[in-house]
Amino acid sequence: MSWDGLFDSKSNMSKRAKQPNHNNGGNYCGQFKSTNTRDPSIPKEADIYTIPTALHHVTDWALLRNVWNRMVLDKHWGTICCWLYAVGFDVNNVYKEQGEKDRVQSPAAIVGAIMRKEEVQLVADVSEIHERITWSTWNLVEGPKEDIRSDDLGNFHDIFSNVNGLTQTERARLQQTDVVYTIMSGLNLKKEVAKLKALELSKALLAVDRNATIIKLRSTMWTKAPTGAKKCWSKNVVH
Repeated sequence: MSWDGLFDSKSNMSKRAKQPNHNNGGNYCGQFKSTNTRDPSIPKEADIYTIPTALHHVTDWALLRNVWNRMVLDKHWGTICCWLYAVGFDVNNVYKEQGEKDRVQSPAAIVGAIMRKEEVQLVADVSEIHERITWSTWNLVEGPKEDIRSDDLGNFHDIFSNVNGLTQTERARLQQTDVVYTIMSGLNLKKEVAKLKALELSKALLAVDRNATIIKLRSTMWTKAPTGAKKCWSKNVVH
């Protein structure tokens, strides 16, 4: 089956998408499951490690899908290549199946298949491309589930670069993720995106930490309001 490179609105890039179940590490979370265990280097604080958790996106799913589709429609293949590289596709990656030749998962090979409307599975499964874009680790932070967060914004920019408890490297990584969001959200997706704007996005994507791991639940990043409300957890923002 050929693929035109577009993700439809029924894809799992939605706020209530089912999250993967285990953490394979690397450039995308694969199947992530929180162990919700306490980091022994961090002082224990009452209920933080017993609460239900979720993966929160800095840049929301809908925006990722809409910008990706706009880049494909406008044939900004260089930006698509940069994006694929940012989520882990590389010329050095190979896709192996028993009895078949190794399949190179390079961004250029995937883009070439989309352009020619060939069998994209020859280089990568469409569901894998979709999952890597949706669950790229540099765009994710683990925290209290949205139904117990008082500051959950739904499908809007969820800023984590200004919270306490981050290492210097983590803060820099999240600041770059904010840059990606700012560029994406500033695009007028109702019309063709100019080449210079696409180039700006390409540069931002190439600057993300593609080898980042998910920032997992950490007590110093979250605070609990002393109330009986269900939505009592919020980010511990630097003041």
